[in-house]
Amino acid sequence: ELVERLRSLLQAGDGEAIDLVQAHRDSLGRLLGAATFRAMESELERFAFEAAAAVLEAATPTAPALASPASGESP
Repeated sequence: ELVERLRSLLQAGDGEAIDLVQAHRDSLGRLLGAATFRAMESELERFAFEAAAAVLEAATPTAPALASPASGESP
């Protein structure tokens, strides 16, 4: 849920993504791994939302627990 929210904010270029990352540093660091988190945070420091989204996507491309069901799929 946290990663999905972050993904959505990054894709929208929403500055709230920076606030979310700062508020949930420990959780995101554990979920994404330290190196990925640092890379994403570095991109956000430059306000490079697309690049930060790419880092996040590379780290969590097919994580079923983090992905929402596709539209039209049955639960």
